[in-house]
Amino acid sequence: MGRLNPKHTTMLQRLGFQDQDLTTAAHDEIIFWLSNKDELLGILKKLIPVPTWNQQKVDGLRDSATAIVASRIQRLEKDRATAQGPLDLSAGKEPRTRYSAKQLAGCTASVQTLTREIDRLRALEQLPVPPDPELQIDEMIIEYPLRTNVERNPMIVGYADLCVRCSVPRSLEVAGGANEASYVSEADRWRDPRWFVEHGTTAVLFEVKSEIRSFGELMRQLQTYRTYFGGIIVVVCPDGRFAEQLEAQGIRFVKPPATRAPSGPRQGELL
Repeated sequence: MGRLNPKHTTMLQRLGFQDQDLTTAAHDEIIFWLSNKDELLGILKKLIPVPTWNQQKVDGLRDSATAIVASRIQRLEKDRATAQGPLDLSAGKEPRTRYSAKQLAGCTASVQTLTREIDRLRALEQLPVPPDPELQIDEMIIEYPLRTNVERNPMIVGYADLCVRCSVPRSLEVAGGANEASYVSEADRWRDPRWFVEHGTTAVLFEVKSEIRSFGELMRQLQTYRTYFGGIIVVVCPDGRFAEQLEAQGIRFVKPPATRAPSGPRQGELL
């Protein structure tokens, strides 16, 4: 076997693919535009569907939170009545049971504490308007190394121009004050009900090209990436000639502002 060229550090390079576009000023310009957080967030919102909250579910969750607070008040009132019992017995002319001053002081403190908490809960209004479902960028890595799925000595498949991991809202729930639910900790059980947005994680890989010299070569590169990356793959290029063909293969396409070819989607828009 002949010696490998030391410059061929990735699997794609060994397969004969050389990304000449990487060293161009146009490529850098697109990367700088794409990695701007505001621009990137706008693109991600078009790529990744974000749910809207169902008003019927929101109303039902609010009713549930109100019932949780009412149940907690009922429990606290029962505890207050228990603490008040020794005080009522000791206040009679002929107490049937003798309590020490320390015991009575403890009962008084408990009654006062429970009363304050009951009054606070009664003053609580319904849950406010829930937070809007917002997509959030968690991580953004330029020249992201894709590696083979080998535990020992994994090989770098290639370097993607940009990899983004983001949190995507999935569902709206009420957290806290879950009363007897077995999966809720004792500390959380006594917190006031509040909105909780459950998120999922989505990864997006961006491949930037200042121009597409060969559709077949580009697809070979992307299909290789796809073998080791399970998220969304996006091509960002001012050359929109192959936008429809890429979309047909499940590859999303974005045209940046600095366009050099008039064809394809308008700048900054998806196909």
